[in-house]
Order: sequence, then C-alpha cells, then structure tokens
Amino acid sequence: MRMRYAAIGVLALLTACGAPPPPQPGAAQPAAAGAVGANELSIDTLSGGSFRGSAGSAWTRDEVAAQAASMECGGGKPAEIDIRPAAGGGHVFTGRC
Repeated sequence: MRMRYAAIGVLALLTACGAPPPPQPGAAQPAAAGAVGANELSIDTLSGGSFRGSAGSAWTRDEVAAQAASMECGGGKPAEIDIRPAAGGGHVFTGRC
C-alpha cells in the first residue's frame, strides 16, 4: 500500500516539474504560429524553385522582393513573385525562380 502512495507521489511531483508556469496577467504572449516580428522575414523553400513567406511591417515591398531574390534565386530576379499585404501589417508572398 505504501509503495502505491509513493509511486503516485513521485508521478505527481514529476508531472508538476514538467508543466510550464501559468501566464502572468499583462505579460506578452507568444506570437501565433507563422507570425513574424516587424523586422523579421521568413521564407519557406518549396519544390520546383517555388517559395513562400511572410515579412513584418518594417519591410517594404522592394526589400521583400530583393531578399527573396537573394535567398531563393541566387541573386537573380524571380520569374514571378506576388507580394500582398498581410492581415495585421506586413506582407505575405509567393514566388518562383
């Protein structure tokens, strides 16, 4: 009987140690998946020379196009690139080299 209580106690202790702390009122919450900060740019490389990504509000359309060309197309101009405003600011884009 004591072993059962000891095992339950150890399990409860280990479970509590691995749990993240509760959020504090007024503390900043992590960004939603896929969201980028104002000065961040994220690009996903897809098959066939295609790519997609998002850029924060500090990026201009020209900067997004230039960075995508540099990162995905070896500095050459993309064959096509579509840059659209994102909800909440910034840009989302797709393209192909």
